[in-house]
Amino acid sequence: MIIKNKINDQEKIETIYNLCNDCNFPYYWNENQIIPNNPMKQYGGFTHNLYKENVISSNVFDIFYDLIQEIFKKEQIYIKSLIRLQVNLSVNINIDDEQLKNAVHQDMDLPNYKTIIYYVGDSDGDTIIYNEDKSILDAIQPIKGNYVIFNSNIFHKASIPKNNKKRIVINCIVEV
Repeated sequence: MIIKNKINDQEKIETIYNLCNDCNFPYYWNENQIIPNNPMKQYGGFTHNLYKENVISSNVFDIFYDLIQEIFKKEQIYIKSLIRLQVNLSVNINIDDEQLKNAVHQDMDLPNYKTIIYYVGDSDGDTIIYNEDKSILDAIQPIKGNYVIFNSNIFHKASIPKNNKKRIVINCIVEV
């Protein structure tokens, strides 16, 4: 099941947008962001980890987790536990779709987990969601304030922005 929706709280949307685009908001190089377990280590992106491996790792965690909780409450999905919460920044790099074919992945190979991708700003660089046979099920364009929720065992990938300078998303995995 794929849920696509948007946040209606414009103040919250702007707060998150301004924070993620502030020049003092720290992003760190992550060579596995675009291609998990990237063997060539030549493509990657930037990540701001908020929560990982049962540890809050950012002093702005509460702002982002509040957003996640609001989204799941709106969708009437109960969060059993938080697995990962991070902000991903992808930049416009010279890479084509063929080079990203290995980027198709599952966040968790278990049935009781959900992935949410919240789009911080408008961009290209769609989120591609696949059927079991790896044919494309859906392509979601990043639109500021929108989000998509799907089972974490569904294959998907992020695309790199080609017409915009950057693509910023909040990525979260929860157990439900």
